[in-house]
Amino acid sequence: MRPLLSCNSTATKPHTVGPQSPRLSPAGAEHIGAPILGQCRPVWRRLTCRVNLRRRRLLRPEPTVPDPSTPSSPPRRRGFLANVLIVSGGSILGQAIALLSAPIVARLFAPEAFGIGAIYGTILAVIGLAACLRYDNAVLLPKDPADGAAVLATAILAAFGVSALCAVATLFAAEPLLHALGADALIPYSWLLPVGVLLTALNAPLSLYFQRSERFATVTMVRLMASVGGVIVTIAVGWLGYQGGVDLVMARTGSLLLFVPLLFVLWVAWKPATVGWKRPSLARMRAVAWRYREFPLVNTWAALLDTTALQAPPLVLAALFSPAVVGLYAMADRLIGLPIQFLSTSVAQVFFQRAAAEHARGDKAAFAATVQQVALRLTAIGVLPVLGIALLGPPLVTLIFGERWADAGIYAALIAPVTFAMFFSSPLTVLMSVLEMHRFNVAIQGTMLLLRAGALWGGLRLTGTPEGALACYGAIVPIGLLVQQTVILKRSGASPGQFFAHLGRHLAYAIPCAGAFLITQVWLQLPYAVVAPATVVGALPYIWLALREDPELVAVGRQILRKVTQRGREPS
Repeated sequence: MRPLLSCNSTATKPHTVGPQSPRLSPAGAEHIGAPILGQCRPVWRRLTCRVNLRRRRLLRPEPTVPDPSTPSSPPRRRGFLANVLIVSGGSILGQAIALLSAPIVARLFAPEAFGIGAIYGTILAVIGLAACLRYDNAVLLPKDPADGAAVLATAILAAFGVSALCAVATLFAAEPLLHALGADALIPYSWLLPVGVLLTALNAPLSLYFQRSERFATVTMVRLMASVGGVIVTIAVGWLGYQGGVDLVMARTGSLLLFVPLLFVLWVAWKPATVGWKRPSLARMRAVAWRYREFPLVNTWAALLDTTALQAPPLVLAALFSPAVVGLYAMADRLIGLPIQFLSTSVAQVFFQRAAAEHARGDKAAFAATVQQVALRLTAIGVLPVLGIALLGPPLVTLIFGERWADAGIYAALIAPVTFAMFFSSPLTVLMSVLEMHRFNVAIQGTMLLLRAGALWGGLRLTGTPEGALACYGAIVPIGLLVQQTVILKRSGASPGQFFAHLGRHLAYAIPCAGAFLITQVWLQLPYAVVAPATVVGALPYIWLALREDPELVAVGRQILRKVTQRGREPS
């Protein structure tokens, strides 16, 4: 008789009992089935485990394979305006801390000391911005992360090389240069120049590489910490009795020493892989250096011309007047220029990343729309703050900083038109790097340098005073910036006509604010306690009309208020 079930059988089908098979008694069945079931129990357990495993695999959701024929939805990312608010939020907070501490610093340091510090900062700005040979502007352009890392390494290597050349040049040219600028006190400390150049140069490529991975909050946090640290160091130095210009230079260098090492520390703490870092080879570095050779060969000269043009007022004032006049201008630039400049720089950083990505994808419509949106929004944001500082600046400076800084408020009012024009035009200059308009960049920056220097020289020849030179500077330079803006908008596919219509409309919105100031201050000559509230009330129509034209800004503001309200209601 064949067994009913055999564990050693190789048959694929179980043996069935036919109709002619003999029936077994219950006792016989129990006697025969016991050893058979004992032998098959391990096999049965294995089969049960396989069935359960297949059930779990069937219940587990299978990974979906994207269909190449259908476009995949992009991952959810922060909007452009949200990234701008992240970057500018830390910058504005840092500048707010610097402005709140400005009355203390102004009473600790004299205008002459501010002048020495401004001359040192001007030299760092001119040389440090071009020390990377402009390879820092190419960090965001490559699609491949390995190429981006190679561009970063190339920029850092260029920064060390240029700083070394600057150290050699300091041995021979520092003394005559500082003597011509009236900063003889800095001659024994000229060794600080190459150190400051290196730290300034490393700032840009490291920040842009974090922004390549959209880590805007990282850069904002580090910049805020460095700004707060610089303010603390400056006040501590002055409080201890070191109130000279060289002491301010030391404090500025200490602030730079805080920013760059903090970026390196965060990089090591969060691992380079989190920002897309891949160790570049020398061959890849040579390849990207040749691919973006227009940056060092052409764009570097444009950056030198641009920075020299921006720093023309302190350089001209230092050569023709005393460091005290340079210090007054530096305070005026801090009051009206730095807050606007930091907001503009924050917009430019986010805009550079977005514009480079859209241009790399070849999306011309989205690229032109982004450029147009940024140009219009900057115009709407910049009118009211600059106008308010220009109108209320002179009496506020005298009230807050003291009589010896009264001329700084007048200087701030005179350079207000230039500050406003730079606010809406400076972020769009990054398009010359995205579109690789290097030769046009050299031509336009050389023209702007001649225009700025000529305006200052012409005003000085006509009046012989710093106020006259700055008044001519504030009237002529905005015209050149508007021409530059027009060319950039045309090359990017945006509409210059729409921009100028938007600009004229928002200037008209600001008429009630300016009218309230003129009526109360010039005509009625009311006290300042009445002029300031009247000017603020006159600004309310502008705010309402500007927000009505920008619903996205209103939506982001409501979202921020909603989050703040929800956090406030959460139990502690």
